[in-house]
Amino acid sequence: SDVIKFKQQLSRGEYTWHAECYNQENSYKKTPHTYTNNLQAEKSAYRLSVVNSIPTYPKKLLPETGTFSSTINIECGESYDGDNDLLTYTIWYIRADTRNSDWQIVEQNGDGLAALDVSSMPNNALLRLKCAANDSIALSPTREVGWLKIVR
Repeated sequence: SDVIKFKQQLSRGEYTWHAECYNQENSYKKTPHTYTNNLQAEKSAYRLSVVNSIPTYPKKLLPETGTFSSTINIECGESYDGDNDLLTYTIWYIRADTRNSDWQIVEQNGDGLAALDVSSMPNNALLRLKCAANDSIALSPTREVGWLKIVR
C-alpha cells in the first residue's frame, strides 16, 4: 500500500525516514506508477513536513450520568494540542431510547460550555453525550458519556 503509518503522533516539524516499497507482486516501486521486478530494492529517503498535530480527545465531559428535568449544563474540555493551536469544542447528544436516532449538535466550534434544553423530551428518555476538540484543521477523537435520564 502507499500508506505509511506512524506509531506515535507526530508534532509539527520535519522528519526523514527510509522506506522500501513493494507492490503485491513483490516488485519494488521506484516512483509512482513505475515498477520493476528487481527484488534488491533501493532504499530511498523521504522528507515529511507535519503541518498539524491533531488535538487529544477531551479529558472532561460533564455530566457523566444523572437525572434531569429541564436543562443539562454540559462542560467539555481539557484537550491538548501539540501545536498550541486555539481549540474549540463540538458537543453532540443522542437519544438512546428511540430507534434510528442520530447524533444532534448541541454546540459547534464553541467554548465547550453548553446548555441542552430537555424540557420537551419524554419522561424516561435516555441520552448519551459526546464531544471533540477542533483546532480548525482536524477534529480530535471523541469522548462519550451517559446515560443521562430525563424525569418529570
